[in-house]
Amino acid sequence: MKSFEVLVDRVGISSASLRPLEFLVDQHLLFVKDKEIQVFKDENVKNSTHPIFQRYPEVRDETQKWLREQKEQYVLMHAPYQLTGIRVKVYRLGSTTQWFTAVITWHDLLSRELRVMDDTVLESHTENPAHIQMMFLDDGKIVYY
Repeated sequence: MKSFEVLVDRVGISSASLRPLEFLVDQHLLFVKDKEIQVFKDENVKNSTHPIFQRYPEVRDETQKWLREQKEQYVLMHAPYQLTGIRVKVYRLGSTTQWFTAVITWHDLLSRELRVMDDTVLESHTENPAHIQMMFLDDGKIVYY
């Protein structure tokens, strides 16, 4: 049994017979056939009932981390409530400091754009969570779906 995540579906790859995969713990990349892929259910991580999680707790931990990041990104993209005032960690490509911490100071529910105040240089940036990676630092204020 393999523990993996699907990387990215590109144009034409959805009709290809091979799928790109990355293993969660060792980050090994390879391509496998569709019939070799098993559907993963979220409940297995919460209950730790999957045999792989019993044998390899680091796989369970990495899977939980990955699922949490996916839920956070979902909230950033689809939450029907304001995120203003929540602390986040932002990955910004092309910046001297790629990860920085910030506070969301403005949130547009229609476009999903956010304005964040960088903690280190006290500078505002407008960001779109569809184009960058963000993680919540204040878990207590977030409602996950």
